[in-house]
Amino acid sequence: MDAVELFKVVLRRWYVVLPVLLLAAGGAFYAGKAVTADYEARAALLLLGPSVTPTESGGAFINPYRSAGTTATADALDIVADSATTRLLMAEAGFEDLTYEVRADNSILEIVVVAKSSEQAIGAVQFLQEFLENQLTQRQDAVQAPQDQRLAFDVLSAPSTSTEIVEGVSRIRVAVLGAGGLLAMVLAVTIDRLARRRPSGSRRTQPEETDDPFIALAISAVRGEQHTRGRRAETPSKERPAPGVPHGTTDRFGTQVSERSAPRS
Repeated sequence: MDAVELFKVVLRRWYVVLPVLLLAAGGAFYAGKAVTADYEARAALLLLGPSVTPTESGGAFINPYRSAGTTATADALDIVADSATTRLLMAEAGFEDLTYEVRADNSILEIVVVAKSSEQAIGAVQFLQEFLENQLTQRQDAVQAPQDQRLAFDVLSAPSTSTEIVEGVSRIRVAVLGAGGLLAMVLAVTIDRLARRRPSGSRRTQPEETDDPFIALAISAVRGEQHTRGRRAETPSKERPAPGVPHGTTDRFGTQVSERSAPRS
């Protein structure tokens, strides 16, 4: 069945397609309402070096993180944020039912959190932002880096707002509508074929046609015999002559008489 024939079937059986599509639309609406939307919050931090020229002591920089560079330090903090210890700290702070990611791009760290509520998403981003700032401070304190040689964060975007994610809801609604449309077409084609195969009128008692020549010959013979029997049943029976009276012998009044009793002329 090509697209044109399918379109004709859908138009011909619109009374089947339309109710199914209406039910699918209602199901898609309520399915989208039943799905809980997710919320996404973001923040971006820029890792900056010291504003003065670094000094040297014995051929080496005093601050090893300054020596490694802002890009390497950002990558290191990305690894720390994705560690099991950090996830445990977030769970202890009440941020469990969510997902987060810290992306390092050169000297920029981007924090992305997806949670079930806007408040939880924003709170988790703020927690990770403070965690990264504390990690940078603690690690530079551990190497006794001078204050004028330290790396620091510059907040590019703060997590003040969150965005509702509707992709999941849209997928569910599209899936329900697609399933309803497919079901409507299948029902329309099935009902159309059943309606076309149903015999009507005088053809109900006639056997179906076949491509087999032997079966066709047998059907033809049966039909011929039925036709002959029908003609015999419709032919009126003639009155049989009386015994001893030749067929067609009648008197002048039209009454059949025997040859022995026939009047002599």
